[in-house]
Amino acid sequence: MADPLDKAVDLLIPEVEPPDDRVWDPEKGAFVGERRPGYPRFFSVPGRKEALFELLRKGVPRRKALDALGVKLGVLTRAMRDDPAFKVEVHQAQTKAIVDATTCVVRAAKTDWKAAAWFLERAAPEDFGERKELRIGPTVKRDAEAAEAAIAKLLGTPEPAALPAAPASPEALPVPEPPK
Repeated sequence: MADPLDKAVDLLIPEVEPPDDRVWDPEKGAFVGERRPGYPRFFSVPGRKEALFELLRKGVPRRKALDALGVKLGVLTRAMRDDPAFKVEVHQAQTKAIVDATTCVVRAAKTDWKAAAWFLERAAPEDFGERKELRIGPTVKRDAEAAEAAIAKLLGTPEPAALPAAPASPEALPVPEPPK
């Protein structure tokens, strides 16, 4: 069974017999002295749309799929703008890859807690994502106090009371005595 990626590559390398004395430039994808074929002709060639959809369904990012097919992003963008049905097909192909990958992760999460944790961190980051603690150092605190003083001066209000200095280390914190 032929791999769909092989079919996509076959579409990129046309079997072209140059008429007359024209020379084919494989890097350019066109005859020397002529423009490279682009939109709208690129997607009108049979099999090229299907090759793009196959790459997208496998989870290849859009730009990488276009690179593999030798198409610029602008060609795809114009084709999607001009053909709403084509745009829907592109989105459906990308969505299939996402659904397949999500299904795989959810299936793995049933037997592997790490897969479950990974999924939850990304599916509901506000509940299960990594919480980052914000620590305000002495420089930030000084800057904030200076800003408060400047605002108070502009408004003509008394300066706010200075906050007590933070302890230099956790060891400097008072240790409560245990109850008797």
